[in-house]
Amino acid sequence: MQVDFRMKRRYGKAAKAFWKLYRNNEDTSQVFIFITSLTLESDYDKCTEDFLATEIGQEIAYNGLNVLDKVADIEYLETLPKNSFGAKYLEFLGDNPKTNTDKLKKIAIKEGKDTMDGWPDEKIKLAQHRTICHDFMHVLLGTGTSTMGEACTLAFNEAQINQRFNASLILSFVITASTMEKLGFKGFPMWWEAYKKGKKCKWICTEDLYPLLALDIEEVREYLGILPLNKYKARYG
Repeated sequence: MQVDFRMKRRYGKAAKAFWKLYRNNEDTSQVFIFITSLTLESDYDKCTEDFLATEIGQEIAYNGLNVLDKVADIEYLETLPKNSFGAKYLEFLGDNPKTNTDKLKKIAIKEGKDTMDGWPDEKIKLAQHRTICHDFMHVLLGTGTSTMGEACTLAFNEAQINQRFNASLILSFVITASTMEKLGFKGFPMWWEAYKKGKKCKWICTEDLYPLLALDIEEVREYLGILPLNKYKARYG
């Protein structure tokens, strides 16, 4: 009998993804596999409603907008002032920015095909958009791609929406717990601070980020209401 994965969380697949991430924290594709394995279609009911009430949500859901096609214009990003949001995003993308943005697009597309088959298109588009926004959140929060950086970014991201079952919040908590060997209990206040501050700012997935690229990153943070992660910064700078 064929299983309808829209109604079933795949804990085995999630555990396998976490184990792969634990062994190689550079393989961040496992983050998204974990999240989508534990996410049901119904988990996206309320946040999809909120998403579709915005102009950018309508463009993404119904007009095929992929923000990376617009925002990840490498030639444009290279012209921006060094303290701008766009320049910081380009710096985050590393030595091969085009390759890295293409990889993220592929992860989002594969996620939709493999995990969300049968979902309404609007929910798939939102889930894919949240994946794409993950790197922007890293830049705006100033978090790196270490395990603790990923945990804080996931906690912040999840705090921005109201789901009954928070798969990425669980992953971020598990990652935090897995760092206890090195951090003791210091990881949990970092995680909790990221979650609380994600609740207090604008939902980044519903913002048009393109006009913000040329602005100073501190100005963008102020506009979005993003407060500094002081506990994370005290440890990682």
